[in-house]
Amino acid sequence: DPTYGVPSTGDVAITGGSIAATGTIGGNRVVLRAGTGIGTSGARVTTAANTLAVNTGGSAFVTETDSVTLDNVVSAGLPVSNTVGGTLDFAANGSVTVGGIVFAGSGMNVTVGQDLNVAGTPGRSAILTTNGQQTVTASNISLQGASGGTNGRAIIANTGGAAAQTINAIGTLRIT
Repeated sequence: DPTYGVPSTGDVAITGGSIAATGTIGGNRVVLRAGTGIGTSGARVTTAANTLAVNTGGSAFVTETDSVTLDNVVSAGLPVSNTVGGTLDFAANGSVTVGGIVFAGSGMNVTVGQDLNVAGTPGRSAILTTNGQQTVTASNISLQGASGGTNGRAIIANTGGAAAQTINAIGTLRIT
């Protein structure tokens, strides 16, 4: 299929100094791991993943074609986290579930076409966080901590002090 740069229904890991792609990187669990950056503002990397981990020392510009879970992915026996040293600019056409920590060092723009669900589970927090400017936009946003005092928090945070934080829920913002 010419629309896919890397078509798969299995797990896919793309690693390198930097990652640029013209097709879609598809798979069940997809890891994008690069030393200096993933995509650019003018040439985003496109994915079609069930679960996605974006990890780079630079900035990342990624578009998901449909719904996805942002969470750690085990690749070659090691967990890969969603950690971006620079700016994370992430867009999804479907819904996004945050199942672990998603961190960006200097800024974060998350645009979700449908629902954003930040969902803590027993003993494990789900967090969207940055040290810089943060803009989060979705049709509906849900922050749901784990029940019963199990420390599974659900957080959208900006730890950058004076940096701006904007959260746009076009429909409902639900905190439970």
